[in-house]
Amino acid sequence: MIRHMPRFLVALALLVCAIAHPLGADQSTPSAAMRAYYDAARRKNVNALKKLMPSAALKEMQAAGVPAESVLLAASRDVPATMPEIRNERVDGSQATLEVYNAKTGHWETVAFMKEEGVWKLDLASSEKRRER
Repeated sequence: MIRHMPRFLVALALLVCAIAHPLGADQSTPSAAMRAYYDAARRKNVNALKKLMPSAALKEMQAAGVPAESVLLAASRDVPATMPEIRNERVDGSQATLEVYNAKTGHWETVAFMKEEGVWKLDLASSEKRRER
């Protein structure tokens, strides 16, 4: 009985994680949020993508009369077959950046994140401003 207890605890922990994250979206770090975004984009899962976006960004789209669904699906159109390399995660309070390798351009791109309601979300507006500089 004791020998099987660790397996039981592992199974229980996995079950708790599955219940806590019904879509499997770990957003505990910017890197985890990036992996969740990639997975959701590959599956074209708009609901999961919305959960990875700051509420202000979704409200801006709604106020502008732009359907979030079409924007998120368009953004997920050119998702690479494999998860891009990521490096240099930097966290500063509720803001963070992560470098993501763009295989098409051969360059590393900085992606911004913000912590909202205790989870990391992609801050695409800040990421775009960084690219424009």
